[in-house]
Amino acid sequence: MHCLVVTMERVASGIPGLDELMEGGFPKGRITLLSGTPGSGKTTLGMQFLVEGIKLGENGLLVTLAEFPEDIILNMSKFGWNLEKLMKENKIKIINAAPVSVEEGRDEYILPIFTPVGRPKFSATMLLEIIKKYVEQIDAKRVVIDSITYFELLPKSEMKIRQSIHELIAGLANLKCTTLLIGESKIGEYTHEEYLAHGVLELQLSPNARDVRKMRIVKMRGTKHPLDVLPFKITNNGIKVFPKLRAEPTKDLPRKRVKSGIEGLDRMLGGGFWSGYSAVVTGPTGVGKTVLGLQFIVTGAMNNEPGLIVIFEETPNKLLKNVSGFGWNLEELEKKGLLKILYSSPTDLCIEELALKIKEIAEATGIKRVLIDGLTGLPLALQDPDKLKDYIHSLCMLFESHNITSIFTIDTPQIIGPIGTTDVGASIIVDAVILLRFAEIESKIKRVMAIPKMKGSNYDTEVREFEITPKGIIVTSS
Repeated sequence: MHCLVVTMERVASGIPGLDELMEGGFPKGRITLLSGTPGSGKTTLGMQFLVEGIKLGENGLLVTLAEFPEDIILNMSKFGWNLEKLMKENKIKIINAAPVSVEEGRDEYILPIFTPVGRPKFSATMLLEIIKKYVEQIDAKRVVIDSITYFELLPKSEMKIRQSIHELIAGLANLKCTTLLIGESKIGEYTHEEYLAHGVLELQLSPNARDVRKMRIVKMRGTKHPLDVLPFKITNNGIKVFPKLRAEPTKDLPRKRVKSGIEGLDRMLGGGFWSGYSAVVTGPTGVGKTVLGLQFIVTGAMNNEPGLIVIFEETPNKLLKNVSGFGWNLEELEKKGLLKILYSSPTDLCIEELALKIKEIAEATGIKRVLIDGLTGLPLALQDPDKLKDYIHSLCMLFESHNITSIFTIDTPQIIGPIGTTDVGASIIVDAVILLRFAEIESKIKRVMAIPKMKGSNYDTEVREFEITPKGIIVTSS
């Protein structure tokens, strides 16, 4: 017996990063609730959805129960959306259906829209008639109603309000338009419309110093979707979502030795890193972690292996000045397309956004080497610092699937003393671990390195001295 599988049509949201999480977009002809706190971006998302429809030849209708159309047109112009022009072309329609009081002291509200029969009492039935009229007038395929929370402000019993919302949602479903209902909500509370809608997107403005906006797909009937809390930003072009970087399955790629540019280190590694491997270099401030990573990147670039440097603590200009003493002209390598520098401040960083940028660069430029300098600062950008290991693991899998060899540097608090391990748990994820330390040798403070882990190699386990010279790192003991 064969089962009939029906493929549900999808409607593009126009929100970068969102459609891929909903199997291609919102289910066509269905109703989705955008529920969220004030300032979380609900109206912007709704309008972006309508503007995307225009690009695809689908006219749209916005029914506002709160803001005046003039204010909406002005507010949305900052994204480059010329709503006045689209309205003149009958591609979009904005109607003000906010109920207004007949006279103060009376519990009677009317629609501020003139019809052949005058100004009728506000009700779900009358609102549906108005929506149907304009949907037919411009052949709208997309509808946004902002906001149905207004029903709760009317002097009606809770039961009548629920009946009105139920009637509205049922009537909208009959129109066969892809519809977004916008509603205010409080975190942790559920509303009647959330149960009735086919899908629910929850938007939040986190109440902390960083004011991070987040969204979550609470439900989407007939759709396989993640339950992750997704950070997003409102940019000059509208909303952009940053999905969690998923660990990609590794491909069976040919492996070769990748030289670090430090002859003594390559001997310790058994011939160099393996391509596609990830390594952690850990040690206290000033011991040479960044120098080792940069020497690795520059060596690759000099052999036509493009590289990426991701930094958090130094600006690109400061980095360029600091490395000039080694004779490494990073600016020249950038001009030749052999190097790209990506800077993000830990205090402003969205790690999902950073991961997306790294992935885009990896897939577009053919880089072969990556240095991520300063993982210790990343927990500042994490809502849940315990997820740092998951983040590192996803990056390692991304690099391995593209045969990119990567180095991560991590600061440790111990400045001098016995060789230890990393303190963020990354050593169990990566393929190689290089420990750098200061040590007291013959009454002098010297630098030493050791390799406690190197998969697939017969590596040197001895502690070796090294120096930072005008040409970079040199391992002095053999």
